[in-house]
Amino acid sequence: GIIRVGAFSSVMRSVIMPSLVPLINSPHQLKVEFFSRELRELPQLLLSGEVDFIVVDSEVSDTRIQSQLLGVETLVHVRNRQLSHHSEPPIFLDHDVHDMTTYNFFDAQGMADFEFDRNFYDDVYGLIDGVRLGFGEAIVSQHMIKPDDEFEIVEYPKSVTSPVQLCYVKNRYLSVLQQQVIEHLQANVP
Repeated sequence: GIIRVGAFSSVMRSVIMPSLVPLINSPHQLKVEFFSRELRELPQLLLSGEVDFIVVDSEVSDTRIQSQLLGVETLVHVRNRQLSHHSEPPIFLDHDVHDMTTYNFFDAQGMADFEFDRNFYDDVYGLIDGVRLGFGEAIVSQHMIKPDDEFEIVEYPKSVTSPVQLCYVKNRYLSVLQQQVIEHLQANVP
């Protein structure tokens, strides 16, 4: 069988793909297609039938979509620890103009009026590389930052988390294989 999964970049390669390894490497001869897309694009991919599952960072409000909480990501503010100077206002790296992660992070800290500039790097790995190279700072998932990296995590009083939701079309027949995907994600997502 073929399973098609769409997810946002900070969980696709680091969480979803590794969580499905036991199923993919089983004798079922499973074929998997992974699609890393922007959050706003994922519900339409699911509803159009282009993917069987999507993984998003909030419950989808469409009544045709069933959501299950897989876990939560903790968001952190990172910058290059080697840089002795930081720009004023600071430059934050986001996916694109629609990405509200940085705004939401500072709003959750009670800093909605915090001023910063933004540059865009398309996916989370671009953001991390940009921070590593000193192009700016970013709000990213803590699990993406390795202890041996050149990053400084800026401390804040409040922890900011983001849900990781598995979604599929409600009231659609789920094959045994699709049910196994759900079970593997529920059991293996860290």
